[in-house]
Amino acid sequence: MSADNLTSQDRENEARNQIIQRLRDELEKDAKEVDFKYDFSRDPEILFCCKVERVPPYFDGSKSLTGTHVGDVVQVLKEHVGPHGMYHLCRLAVTTASDREGTGKDKIGWFPISHLSKINDGYVA
Repeated sequence: MSADNLTSQDRENEARNQIIQRLRDELEKDAKEVDFKYDFSRDPEILFCCKVERVPPYFDGSKSLTGTHVGDVVQVLKEHVGPHGMYHLCRLAVTTASDREGTGKDKIGWFPISHLSKINDGYVA
């Protein structure tokens, strides 16, 4: 590989990294502007369940549902929340399989709608 190609590749990588950082900054800004109030003191109504089809890279915001894996089933508690309504408020209920961190607690947070597939209405996780 020539020095010109390496330099060109370095410039492309730097431009890509700058775009990714700008997107992260925008998401963080949006997240701070969006109200994340939710009454966790009551048992929320489950609207429906979804299967996690993909886990987005760099998905670790303070409102994000973290610790999910492809194939996990989440309970949707509120639809179209967060920036541009692109997320559902979901709960990952504690089971032996889902409690990979050993917390013993359900996890609740936003998850991208585009990474979920709705499960049959009769299914309850």
